Amino acid sequence: MSGGKKIKKAAVLVDVKTKRYLEESQSFTTIHKLAKQLHGKRIAHISVSSRRGGVAQIIKNLIKFLKVVGVKVDWYTLPESRHFFNVSRNFRDVLQGKRKKVFKDDVDFYQKYQEKLASQIKIKNYSLIILHDYQTLFMTNKLGENSKLIWQFHLDADWDNIDQTIKEKIKLQLRHCDRYIFSAKDYIPNFINSDHCKIIPPAINPVEKKNISLSQSVINKKLKRLGIDPKKPILVQVDRFNPYKDQLGFLKAYHIAKIKHPDLQIVFVSHKTNTVDVEFENIYQKLKKLSRGDSNVFFFISKENNDDMVRLFQSCATVVVQKATKQGFGLAVTEAMWKSKAVIIAPTVGALLQVKNGKSGFVANNSKECAEFICQLVENQQLRSAIEHTSKEVVQKKFLFPRLVKDYLLIMNEALH
Repeated sequence: MSGGKKIKKAAVLVDVKTKRYLEESQSFTTIHKLAKQLHGKRIAHISVSSRRGGVAQIIKNLIKFLKVVGVKVDWYTLPESRHFFNVSRNFRDVLQGKRKKVFKDDVDFYQKYQEKLASQIKIKNYSLIILHDYQTLFMTNKLGENSKLIWQFHLDADWDNIDQTIKEKIKLQLRHCDRYIFSAKDYIPNFINSDHCKIIPPAINPVEKKNISLSQSVINKKLKRLGIDPKKPILVQVDRFNPYKDQLGFLKAYHIAKIKHPDLQIVFVSHKTNTVDVEFENIYQKLKKLSRGDSNVFFFISKENNDDMVRLFQSCATVVVQKATKQGFGLAVTEAMWKSKAVIIAPTVGALLQVKNGKSGFVANNSKECAEFICQLVENQQLRSAIEHTSKEVVQKKFLFPRLVKDYLLIMNEALH
């Protein structure tokens, strides 16, 4: 392996707020009972990163909650590698229908790289290992020798149109797994036994700092320092810059809506990795070029944790627009709805689990429709207030962490017993 790269163990500490929240939740007795069945077992999660993205956020909070009820759990993440990053992007594009094939040399590299990383884990220490996404797919044959395996896939894959060679390799790897987790029923490929699958929609930890709304006085001070007018309507999107997130479509909707509402402001909140990301830069430069001369367009991009920016702009937004055309679930939608925000989405499976058109948000099929919904929400305070109220209720009922912890404990116990 080039550079002697090592798999890393991520540290997760339990905070007092999370502990108190779980212990006071209605689900605590059930969760505690399920956790007792894992006594004497040790669990490991393996994912690509612990620092950014929705998957990392879910794993980090899941481990916190599991530790509260005494479950022994570790978390391994992969070392940063430009070649691995680029091949991973090619795999993602194949899985999501944008690209037809991954070159054989890249597939061979991907497999050997993952297998070498897997060999660094002392698998005898773990009764159960949960692997996340395609970046860990080729670890299954190594790790399944002594441990039970669960593979969780967080993406919206176009399984019917995937290159047959790649599909056969995926099928071969997944044979080593005992259970599978998907965010929605529609995401399960037809070559996996659905009896071994569990649908676990993501959720948020409501007491995590990122998910607690800021007061209006704090918002006003922070926005003024950033040159944003808190008295004028603010449109916000929180997402990585890649073609599936459709920031360009959001900017187009803003331009259309701005004809009617010239005081609109638009904010793009994103993060980038330390690895050179040509895709990110291409979209960023296009956005800057298309918004040149417009002082109401703002970009806030961080290389590390951007939770403070996410919290600020989701708290201050008049309308949140998450127009991704491909996504596994869309936790940024959940976060905004929890902060009682009106959200406009594109009709992806994960987002549609959260937003009902005209009730808990709006579903836009294109930039023109998105602009029309923006105008409605900016103009009609009563409509916006009704949607804001409903959106928070949806998250309260379906997408908070105690439900997710219970779902994970159920499938972990199934795999082990």
